[in-house]
Amino acid sequence: MAFCPRCECEYEDSVATCADCEVDLVASLDAEEARDAPSKGGTLELESEELAIIVAGWLSERGLPPEGTESTEEGTVLLTMAPETPGVAWQQARAELRLVQEVDAEGFPLYFRRFDPERDRPVEEPSILGDKSLAWLVKNKDESLAEIRKQLVSGQSRWRPVAFQVLSEIGVPGFELLSEVFESSVRESNPKALQGAVQGIAEYRKRRMATISLDESTVRGGLEHENPEIRLFTTQLVGRAGLNALAKDLLPRLEDEKEAIQEEADEALMHLFDVDFGFEASLEPEEKKRAIAAWHDHLGA
Repeated sequence: MAFCPRCECEYEDSVATCADCEVDLVASLDAEEARDAPSKGGTLELESEELAIIVAGWLSERGLPPEGTESTEEGTVLLTMAPETPGVAWQQARAELRLVQEVDAEGFPLYFRRFDPERDRPVEEPSILGDKSLAWLVKNKDESLAEIRKQLVSGQSRWRPVAFQVLSEIGVPGFELLSEVFESSVRESNPKALQGAVQGIAEYRKRRMATISLDESTVRGGLEHENPEIRLFTTQLVGRAGLNALAKDLLPRLEDEKEAIQEEADEALMHLFDVDFGFEASLEPEEKKRAIAAWHDHLGA
């Protein structure tokens, strides 16, 4: 028999892919075998908006932020996982968050919820939204903006998925908040807050299809910052926010002392111009030099 590493459904040996999750099947549900199975952007049905935020936060903390959520007519929430999410990540999330799948009277699998099998009752955990719905958060923007700013500055990640959705719905005041957090996090050297601001600005641009404008001197300060994490996240920002006017300021980061920043600079330039000169941080010096020279020529620098 073969098994799906995400939903654990059992299949005949002749089947290679889970019909629901689009995941390659494995010979057993052992984590060692399932760890590299991709989710291919599979969708999870979760009991509530609050649970979707908890699961999204768990994934985001591990560098696997989901692609989005969507409410259903039944009151559940569909959460779409990123295509690169390994199958074992969902298995780990189910174990750590104590997620179980409800079934109907005929045994058909429904949504996931949190449940403590030892005490035979649902897990009791305060909602990070309290009794406030997304509609309330958007309508009462002053309170929402104050709470979201506090969460971003403190580096909390669990709130980010819903925070970014609220900021995008609010519009310009939401972007102004992200800009403020971006500038303060560079000025105060707060990498966690900067990471959240960069993610939020990228999400805002995607949701609103907006042209992003940020203080260029602050961006340049972030690119040249003594803290490598600040340089890293600011480099990401230039590409994700579509800041073409600052493309030339990425060139020194191709020779940054940190290889991760070199890679992010090349990634950002490729994102801005849809051109690939074959740069890799691991290239031999002469090959790397040629790739960097190609970027200089392309930008007329």
